[in-house]
Amino acid sequence: MVHWPSQTVEANGLTIHYLRTGGEKPPIVFLHGFYDNGLNGRRVAETLARDFDILLPDARFHGLTSIEQTPGFTYQDLANDTIALLEALGMQQAILMGHSMGASNAAVVAAQRPDLVRALVLEDPAWWETQDESDEHHKIEVEHWKTYIQSQKDLSHEDRLEQAQFEQPLWTTDDLGPWMTAQDQFDMAVFGHIADSLQVPWRQTPWREVVARITCPSLIITGENQRGAIVTPSLASELQQINPRCQVVHIEGAGHNIRRDRFAHFMNAVTPFLKEL
Repeated sequence: MVHWPSQTVEANGLTIHYLRTGGEKPPIVFLHGFYDNGLNGRRVAETLARDFDILLPDARFHGLTSIEQTPGFTYQDLANDTIALLEALGMQQAILMGHSMGASNAAVVAAQRPDLVRALVLEDPAWWETQDESDEHHKIEVEHWKTYIQSQKDLSHEDRLEQAQFEQPLWTTDDLGPWMTAQDQFDMAVFGHIADSLQVPWRQTPWREVVARITCPSLIITGENQRGAIVTPSLASELQQINPRCQVVHIEGAGHNIRRDRFAHFMNAVTPFLKEL
């Protein structure tokens, strides 16, 4: 395992923790999904570090990032955090790579601040064709996640690892270790802020409006819906109609966690896209 320095920066009322591969190279910022942390992008960073300066930040309520003020949890909060991080580190024209919540966050940043973003790589962004915005659906979904995550945190590491190996047979130990660390670090207080806002962040993004405003080259990587992937073929077709600059690559055999399920296939899609920029 490669070890990179653990660093922090003050931005948007947060002390944002991040790892960084470094070097005078084009920057890539990997934005993780809900219930993960920056370390979960390590395999991608190791693969690309020879040619890129990879930044692996922890989102608010995740990893080792700490909140000093404005502890909300909406996609605008997450986008503001990312914008403030890029500005604090003097990063311009960064490539944003994100998974799920992180992919949606990256797209919002690109739509709002095109001056900061060179390109997007979005791994199964949290975009649905139709959304149930009722308060009842909101409460049920939040309670489901809260119960599931707490049940995972209550398990011993041995039991959690055994369960994960059964539920995620395609993941390697390189993926399972950081994932379990992210579980330990995840701050359950986030659910209070989600409940207060009566919005589930991963359901609130008006993705059609966001996609229409993106001006940079974008790669959207999708998996199989029957294995848990979110973006459907019809949604992928629609977003390409909305914005022809969006390329879509579908990876068979992968679910929502595409890079973990089919890492080589994921990188085979990402690498040529990055070379063409």
